[in-house]
Amino acid sequence: MTILVRGPVPRCAAITRHAVNGDRDAQLVKELVCRGLMETEIGKGACLGVYGDVVRPGRLRRASGCC
Repeated sequence: MTILVRGPVPRCAAITRHAVNGDRDAQLVKELVCRGLMETEIGKGACLGVYGDVVRPGRLRRASGCC
């Protein structure tokens, strides 16, 4: 399988809010960002996912050197 990576998936602060009352109740973004920042098409930030297109269908496997 070959996947063409298009760019980072933007995230918002909504995941830090309580689902019922809207109060801030989680530091999830801060916890994820502490793992490291990188330069992306939309600036420096935590890359938590990417958009991509399947260029060649096939079996998916982990690349060597991946965590």
